[in-house]
Amino acid sequence: MRKELETKLCTDFPELYANLQYKQFECLDGWYDMIYRLSANLANIISNHDDMKPNVKEKWGALVFYMYSYTDEIHEAIAKASEESLRTCETCGGEGKLLQDSWSWRTICDGCEVERERQWLRSKAGDFDAVPSMGDMD
Repeated sequence: MRKELETKLCTDFPELYANLQYKQFECLDGWYDMIYRLSANLANIISNHDDMKPNVKEKWGALVFYMYSYTDEIHEAIAKASEESLRTCETCGGEGKLLQDSWSWRTICDGCEVERERQWLRSKAGDFDAVPSMGDMD
């Protein structure tokens, strides 16, 4: 996730993310709105913020949101967002579907998958200018 989106989450929900360092959100920008809604929901649920320290990432194509302590209400909110992530493109936030190839799982829309494949083919052909650098992916 881009740094400015991570910063906004940390600023808007300091009770959840005050102690996090940059790059604690290990997913693409397309899930930002969903993570923002989940964060707002969790901020309204939790009463003791000191031991929450969430870790947010993509795993097997789904949103994973780890916390040190859970209640049934917290678990339900996280499960709902994780289910939503399996229908939300992790690149653009549009309607997506879970895809698997020989080396990865991802939830992605048709348009973003076509672009991902195009970039992969261009990089395979030696056109490394077509592939975003790691800095561009932040």
